[in-house]
Amino acid sequence: MKKILYIIVLTIVVASFGKKRELNLTTIDSGLKADMTEVRNVDWREYLYWISRTHGKNSYEYNEALPDTTVWNTETHYNEPYVEYYFRHPAYAKYPIVGISYEQAIAFCKWRSDRVNENLYIKANKIEPDGKPITGFPEIYKFRLPTKKEWISFSKVKSSERSIKKIKKKFPDKYRIISEQIVFGNFATTKKDSLNVSGKLNDNADITAPVNSYFPNSYGIYNAFGNVAEMISEKGIAMGGHFDEKLVDFEIEKEYLYSKPAYWLGFRCVAEKKEN
Repeated sequence: MKKILYIIVLTIVVASFGKKRELNLTTIDSGLKADMTEVRNVDWREYLYWISRTHGKNSYEYNEALPDTTVWNTETHYNEPYVEYYFRHPAYAKYPIVGISYEQAIAFCKWRSDRVNENLYIKANKIEPDGKPITGFPEIYKFRLPTKKEWISFSKVKSSERSIKKIKKKFPDKYRIISEQIVFGNFATTKKDSLNVSGKLNDNADITAPVNSYFPNSYGIYNAFGNVAEMISEKGIAMGGHFDEKLVDFEIEKEYLYSKPAYWLGFRCVAEKKEN
């Protein structure tokens, strides 16, 4: 049974990132690979499941990896339903993970690198997993947070002409042109779009959206702008704007400062790949 569970967990982890392109990654001009989407709740739940099978649900490792779901309640926002359901409920499986610290994001990147490289080693060597962790496998992929320069390089690109035409036609009041670039995504465009401050959810509550919402840019990257601000390698700085910010206030290279997990803060990974 332990052997079967180990194989299932490893298969789920790799499959969840690799259905469309290589491990959900797209290659940008520099040769760096970047996630097409933000890391999702379901990805983090798989991470927790692996930790629970390896260390136990009562372990220090498991508790350290739990997201802070109370971030939905702040001095100006009371959203108890999201505290209870956003991370755990299946309806939000493909929404971006929030409530994560910088250190937790770094640990996830390391874990993802290990699991992907382990799986590649198993396949290449036709190894039958016996339920025990495998060691000594080579590092082919190294997942990490992007630098600011890297983040700008894969986000500050033009969308396809086809996407631009669709955006202008279907969403005439939900985009901006900044430095000849169209900016469109999950932003607050009116007061009604923002999170309610009265203790109840808005009828049209505009929180995060599924990670593959809206139109991807020419690299195939979704939600580079809006949805959640994305951590970069420099601790305490995020980029890209978020759903609770008005589109009119957004600037492409604007930095968002944080010192702890937040309801508007998530991340995506980039990966370095050794070709040989």
